[in-house]
Amino acid sequence: MNVSVADIDQFKVQQSFFMPDQGPNPGLVNVTTKSGTNEIHGQIFEYLRNDAMDARNFFSPQPESLKRNQFGGAVGGPIRKDKIWWFGNYEGLRQVQAAVASGYTPTYAMFQGDFSQVGQTIYDPATFSSVSGTRSAFPGNIIPTSRINPVSKALLKYYLPGASLAETPSNLFGFPRVTLNDDTYGGRIDAALTARQTLYGQYIHENSPERTPGLMPLTGQYYPIQNDLIAIQHAFSLRSNLVNTLLIGGVRNYTLSANPALSLPSIAEAVGIPNTLDGHGIPYVNLQGYTPFGDGAGTLGDIENQYQLGDTLNYIRGTHDFQFGGGIHYIRTWQENANADANGSLSFLPQFSAQLVRNAQGQLLPESGTGNAFADFLLGMPNQAYTQGLPMIPYRYTEFMPYFADTWKLIPMLTLNYGISWFLSTVPNPQGKYHEWPHAFDPQTGLLTYAALGQISPEVMSTAYNHFTPRLGFAWQPGFLPKTVIRSGVGVYFFEDGLIELQGAMAAPPYNTAATYVNSTTNPQPTYVLGTNVFPPVSFPPLTSTFAASLPSPISAFVLNPSGRTPYSTQWNFSIQHTLSSRDMVEIDYLGSSSHKLQTRYDPSMCVPALPSLKCDKATSPYPRYSALLYLDFTGNSTYEAVVAKYTRRVGSGLNFNADYTFGKALADTEISGNNPNQIATCRRCDKAPASFDQTHRAVFSAVYDVPLGRGRRFGANMPHAADLAFGGWKVTGITTFATGRPINFTSPNTTGVFNTTVRPDRLCNGSLSGNLRQNGFVDFNTTCFVSPPAGYFGNSSRSPLFGPGQNNWDLGLFKTFPLHFMSENAEFELRAELFNAFNHTQFGQPNGNTGAGPNFGKISSAASPRLVQIAAKILF
Repeated sequence: MNVSVADIDQFKVQQSFFMPDQGPNPGLVNVTTKSGTNEIHGQIFEYLRNDAMDARNFFSPQPESLKRNQFGGAVGGPIRKDKIWWFGNYEGLRQVQAAVASGYTPTYAMFQGDFSQVGQTIYDPATFSSVSGTRSAFPGNIIPTSRINPVSKALLKYYLPGASLAETPSNLFGFPRVTLNDDTYGGRIDAALTARQTLYGQYIHENSPERTPGLMPLTGQYYPIQNDLIAIQHAFSLRSNLVNTLLIGGVRNYTLSANPALSLPSIAEAVGIPNTLDGHGIPYVNLQGYTPFGDGAGTLGDIENQYQLGDTLNYIRGTHDFQFGGGIHYIRTWQENANADANGSLSFLPQFSAQLVRNAQGQLLPESGTGNAFADFLLGMPNQAYTQGLPMIPYRYTEFMPYFADTWKLIPMLTLNYGISWFLSTVPNPQGKYHEWPHAFDPQTGLLTYAALGQISPEVMSTAYNHFTPRLGFAWQPGFLPKTVIRSGVGVYFFEDGLIELQGAMAAPPYNTAATYVNSTTNPQPTYVLGTNVFPPVSFPPLTSTFAASLPSPISAFVLNPSGRTPYSTQWNFSIQHTLSSRDMVEIDYLGSSSHKLQTRYDPSMCVPALPSLKCDKATSPYPRYSALLYLDFTGNSTYEAVVAKYTRRVGSGLNFNADYTFGKALADTEISGNNPNQIATCRRCDKAPASFDQTHRAVFSAVYDVPLGRGRRFGANMPHAADLAFGGWKVTGITTFATGRPINFTSPNTTGVFNTTVRPDRLCNGSLSGNLRQNGFVDFNTTCFVSPPAGYFGNSSRSPLFGPGQNNWDLGLFKTFPLHFMSENAEFELRAELFNAFNHTQFGQPNGNTGAGPNFGKISSAASPRLVQIAAKILF
């Protein structure tokens, strides 16, 4: 929900420690909206950005187009003075942006089958000799037109050729047109019912459709987002020390993302990809070493109606300020978040176009440095093919949050904050016909179990009754250090249940035909070929007690752990704040958190890797009847610790200054991204590494400088009014950020035959690279230190052993207010100019961490926004 800038009176970001009346979640943003007064007051504003004032992105061959207008206003006043007030606002945003999108794709000649300019030899899989165990190369490294698979040829309509393979890291550029039309409006009524009772009601509506096309045809997303909020609050001062506050509210969120081909006729069937679960669009096609194309997702997201009731009783007695209260949230939601592959996904490696060699076990495997993934695509021979999706499913659940809290002033210099809440959330319950869809997995028998057969509860997981959230904190101003305040706090916080994970209990036959097909790297001939059996029709017998044991192979399913519990986090802090003078203050903080039972995903049917070689032998799979099992669990862990140093200078005029420096570390043994972020299901600690958002060092400096120039100021005190109007009374603002880089996610092509895994490379040496990025050809690390593991093996590298480029950003602003006495005594006009990344310092993106990216491995091909200029005008009255 977007709240208009004209509607915000104040906001506060809370984390690390807050009392239980604020809820069970580990972080929140409290927003107080404006209300009417006894006088008419309001504002009109316009923020303007366009490409005429912007710099060019470092990697863009030409300036990017941008048209952005953010405009609106607000006004409020009395309905009945001293009794009833009103306030209303509107904000619109119109943005059209054509930012650079780049890729690395095969050339036009390669689209015709001509690989004569490619460094690898392309072999013909049809020439395989069982006697020699080898293949013969295509003459001239050219695949004849007659050998190009007709489905592959049809899919090329949705792919774009690059200029030259020698142009790295990108040989294809485009400027897809992104449009955003946001309208937000709202109103608020406040009333003083009596001397001891107040009432207010508020409504906010947002309609924010956005279209974000991708570089390739039929890629990107459409977001038809709509949100509504209504709230009514009644406050009653029962006695001078006893106040009751009742809040009733509701929120409706319509948050979906749709495939750009949703409104078109079925395309997948027409190009020769049958039996996907959607068909509107084409499969996602991943090509090792090249930019992918297609969009396998169907509609994703949710529609949610949330009804809230909360009550708080504040009771002051002596040195205590007690709070007793609670809240009830009833949620009706329609979820469609297990639909990411409803149009299918295809993955191609240099496998069937490569030469074959025998490994130590005598198996035939693709020879490294031969073949090409795009050649395999033209031949229609994927390494993996996958399709899975679900319709929109309705759920209902309720959250209860009773709490008690006390702020106890033990002595004038010491205040104790303590409290506890009980967070009870019923398990989301599928409604209607979907009540029979849930399933689970019995690890003892290796079979699926079903709610429709009475083998499990439709809710799968059980409600947890032990979610207590104790909080304890203090603030102490020592008598021997009167200018020093010491604060500390610790608390337990719960995350909301992952509804996306709960939908895993729905994705399995017979209600869902999820299927994974893998062409083994040890088989010289493909089992699955485009246009032949990708994707084959799947039919199931009636659901009976023998159904699970008779499922055909290969079959895949999602599985939810019925013993899963709500993720939680313990957070703590300790700070010392010291006032140096009436203007200057310093502070040092220690922050920490430890989170557990985080969402995790892995495949219990995967092979058990041999040690120390990490070879994946499919024969070691504990559940060989499945081609893939995506197990949705709650066993992840993460930690964060940081030391923060702050300096603040506050003056009435002149320079106001803030400086914050953070030295921290965030670690995690899992992060949800795609089907499975971990490499080996049985070794979570193997993937423990810096979290994706980890930054070791971060320094932020902000300042507001009231320039001492103009009438009545240090310089130009007596300058003419016209000169003062132009040059006097300006203020300069600035925010400067320096930060070290974030972790690089290292991956390698998956040749293990396990679908739900992320293979890591073999790390041969440290990999750090000295020197300037530009001097290193935009290569961020020593690429020779990371290599793809042999076919059928996992890698020995951790998830993120190195860090990407840091940040060096300066945002500057200049503004002035002009009195508008002809309107009213307090009316004024504010003119503001803002420069984001003012010095146009290139903020490089992350390097390519996939060892299968060929010449682009290790290279950086993107950068954050260049210098952007915004002009703003505001009239306040």
